[in-house]
Amino acid sequence: MADTQPSTNRPSDDPREAARAIDVRPPTPAVQPRVDHTDSASPPAAHPVLPRPTYWPAALAFGITLLAWGFVTTIAISLVGILMILLAIGGWIGELLHEH
Repeated sequence: MADTQPSTNRPSDDPREAARAIDVRPPTPAVQPRVDHTDSASPPAAHPVLPRPTYWPAALAFGITLLAWGFVTTIAISLVGILMILLAIGGWIGELLHEH
């Protein structure tokens, strides 16, 4: 007698059947439990306190650049760089002290 049903352990010649056999769906993400902060004694901070934006870090970087450039060219540029570095550090610290 001839077998009319295909064998299940034999691979199919149909590419659609092979594509269905491969599961290409991304894994489902893990569900994170929700944390209720209404019962806790101290609620989480809404926003962290950040210092005010300032230009002094850029001035300090420019002073360091002038100092390094002065090593290659002339001592006068290095002196301007050192002056700029001191001015930037003083200004930056002054802003931080007067912020509070």
